[in-house]
Amino acid sequence: MEAVKLQKMAELDDGTVIETDEFETIKCSKVLIAIGLKPSPDDKVKQPLRTQDGKIHVDENFMSSIPGIFAAGDAVTGPKTVIAAIAAGKKAAISMHSYIQQKAQNTTIQQ
Repeated sequence: MEAVKLQKMAELDDGTVIETDEFETIKCSKVLIAIGLKPSPDDKVKQPLRTQDGKIHVDENFMSSIPGIFAAGDAVTGPKTVIAAIAAGKKAAISMHSYIQQKAQNTTIQQ
């Protein structure tokens, strides 16, 4: 790939996003495409985990109010950049690893 052509968008006062007639071409060798999505109301996530706007509520370790259930990325923050989603996923994975290690250690100690 040598370049990517982007169509500019505009947000109206009511929050609607529309296409404009403006385009921008950016030279590049690689493109990573990500679209921001939010969980739909019919996703299999229990309602107590969700905030009013449909996002999943987590603590600073990316754990929900149900122990052992973690979430990150757009499901937590709403649409952001792919870099933000990757960073959140990495932090959530570290938290999950720590949680599992702690559970395993506690199980070993109790036996």
